[in-house]
Amino acid sequence: SVTDGINFFLNPDLQGLTPLECMDKVIEYCGQIGLRVILDRHSLRSNNFQNEGLWYFPTDPFNYGEQVFIDEWVMLAKRYANTAVMGADLWNEPKGQATWGVGDAATDWNEAAERVGNAILAANPDWLIIVEGVGNNSWWGGNLQGVAANPVNLIVPNKVVYSVHEYCQDVFNHTWLIDETFPNNLRGVWNDNFGYIVKQDIAPVYVGEYGTAFRYPGDYTWLRHWVAYINGEYSEDGVNDLKDGEQGLSWTFWAINPGGDVGGVLEDDWITVNEAKMAFIRSALAPLLPTYDPIPTTQPTLLQSILTPSSLSPIVAPTQPVFSYFHTKGSQIIDRNGRPIRISGVNWYGFEGEAHIPQGLWIRSYQSLLDQIKTVGFTAIRLPYSTQMLQPTSVTDGIN
Repeated sequence: SVTDGINFFLNPDLQGLTPLECMDKVIEYCGQIGLRVILDRHSLRSNNFQNEGLWYFPTDPFNYGEQVFIDEWVMLAKRYANTAVMGADLWNEPKGQATWGVGDAATDWNEAAERVGNAILAANPDWLIIVEGVGNNSWWGGNLQGVAANPVNLIVPNKVVYSVHEYCQDVFNHTWLIDETFPNNLRGVWNDNFGYIVKQDIAPVYVGEYGTAFRYPGDYTWLRHWVAYINGEYSEDGVNDLKDGEQGLSWTFWAINPGGDVGGVLEDDWITVNEAKMAFIRSALAPLLPTYDPIPTTQPTLLQSILTPSSLSPIVAPTQPVFSYFHTKGSQIIDRNGRPIRISGVNWYGFEGEAHIPQGLWIRSYQSLLDQIKTVGFTAIRLPYSTQMLQPTSVTDGIN
């Protein structure tokens, strides 16, 4: 695979890098400015997620079996330990043959999520493990009803975050979006598929994707109800159901990129912010997430001062910053001090595509785009990528 679509005059430090090395640069800069990162294994082959019904693809000429899936995640977990990366969205939009809890190891996604999640945590116990649902009678990846009887259990406790995607008619005319009871039927659909996990305090739910281009009149109504829902209004009574100190659902909007099914936060010039969208989602923005743990300066004790020769170097704190990581408690994601936090981010796609680089770098630098993401108010980015992008034969081939 190669990267394409880079203006090297604007991005000189990406010249000659592989796609993975370009990802290194993006993640490193996110850490410098305080943005956190969620990695999303979007597809095996580039731009092929719609045709991939399982997390592995053994009939592919490259023999993308489950072990390849596990090995790539372990490699990333080691590579991005103590960086801005806070979690692994294991597999984008399970669908097709994917099942949950039926007892078939070849198709049960919940069992596979445990296998790869445990492998990741064995290599890097700090990350959150993000597990999407399956695509039965819902948006792809949106059915988490199986969690009630078959939750995902990992070797490190309090690391599982379940995830869904939610869209409107712009993407597909699901029956509940055109039902005569719309929009009063929405919360029933959401609660049945995934909301019960939060309401019953089982685990956090993170919305990896949602968005709209406002092509249909009902899109405005859908988004208004959806934002109220993720902010804690889980029933139709208009009352917020969050307890004191709790946070609403974490999320990453789709997407910063213009174009596609639902457009983006940025207009086609890759600079102008779509204020119609931001007017809806601004109420769900949360403060910046903790970036670094405090580094204690270790002072010698009185006994050490007496017994240690003055010629020896004093005990000092490590100079490398230690990134903060998170775990879960009931329906909340919490920081190292037990305080609930909320991810309110945006997707920046492109690594999963044929160019193997986030889009927009033909018109601006990756630093300026990430700076704008933070300025608009987002606190994290979700980076989709493909297994093909990670192949060792990857090289860059840019356009100035």
